[in-house]
Amino acid sequence: HNNYSDNPSANGVETFYYSKENECDYGIYSEDLAKMIQKEMVKSLGLFDRGAKSEPAYAVLNKTVMPAIIIEGAFLSNDENLELMMTDEFRELYALSAAKSIVKILNDSVRD
Repeated sequence: HNNYSDNPSANGVETFYYSKENECDYGIYSEDLAKMIQKEMVKSLGLFDRGAKSEPAYAVLNKTVMPAIIIEGAFLSNDENLELMMTDEFRELYALSAAKSIVKILNDSVRD
C-alpha cells in the first residue's frame, strides 16, 4: 500500500498494526511483524522512518482474527516519494523487504 496526505511534504514509510488477544494462537504478533517490516523497509528504501503504529480503527486490521498489518511504503502525494515509487528498484526493494521480514517472523514462530 502507499500513503497520501494533503500535506505534500509528508514522506516516508510507516506500518500499522492492531494487536489482538488471540495472536498467541498463531505464534506471530502483529506488533512484532510491523516493527520488523518497518525497520527493514527504512533500511532498504532509505526513506524517513514514520514508525510502526497501533491503529485499532482500521477495519482491515480490527476485523481479522489473525495477525495483520498495513505497510505504507511511501507517499503518492510527495513528488520525491512518487518519483522513487515509479522505479523498478524501489518496487523490488519494497517487495523484498516485506518478504524477508515475513519469512523471518514465520521462521521465528516455529523455532520456539
